[in-house]
Amino acid sequence: MAEQYEIGEKFADSYQIGILLAKQCEIGEKNSNVNLKTQKNRALGSVISAEKGT
Repeated sequence: MAEQYEIGEKFADSYQIGILLAKQCEIGEKNSNVNLKTQKNRALGSVISAEKGT
């Protein structure tokens, strides 16, 4: 029983690590979305200033 308990504990640990990794992925996804928007805005700004001739 003690062995099974230890194995169960290890599973619980790896499960928690999995959850943490999933959260980091979510955060990473949000950051990359923000970066994409920023890049699009910069590109748009460049196009607008090029059209204005500034």
